[in-house]
Amino acid sequence: MRLTPADVMEQTFRTTFRGFDPVEVDAFLQRIADELEHLREERDRLALELEEEKKARRTLEEALAAARTLQEGILTKARQEAELVEAQARQRADRILAEANEELLRVRREIETLRQRWTLWLAEAEGLAHTLLAWVQERKDRPPQAPELIANDEEGAEDDPGADA
Repeated sequence: MRLTPADVMEQTFRTTFRGFDPVEVDAFLQRIADELEHLREERDRLALELEEEKKARRTLEEALAAARTLQEGILTKARQEAELVEAQARQRADRILAEANEELLRVRREIETLRQRWTLWLAEAEGLAHTLLAWVQERKDRPPQAPELIANDEEGAEDDPGADA
């Protein structure tokens, strides 16, 4: 059974002939009762502080758990966004690469067309050069002649009525 300050103060003793001085005993019991009361108050105060500390600790643990959950959510979202950005970048890179390949094929076809045109032009130029060379060869051995008149002077006098006068 626990001893309370009231138990100390209510305690009575039998008196005997040569016993302790009742005043000193009462004074000492009062001191014990006061100390017990002080210790009880201290215990109650510490119990209250302990309960407040437990509540604060629970609050901190809950806040920490919420922060961890939030952190995990943020990391998950960041990973998802990073994966999305990476996928978009890959799609864009693939599209750019496909467009570049298409442009390369177009340029190659254009180059082939230009080569064919060049070959055709060279063949035409060569044909023209042969024709010109043949013409030059043909004319080289013949001296140039005077241009022919449309009508010679004698024939022109007969046909011209104003020539008699």
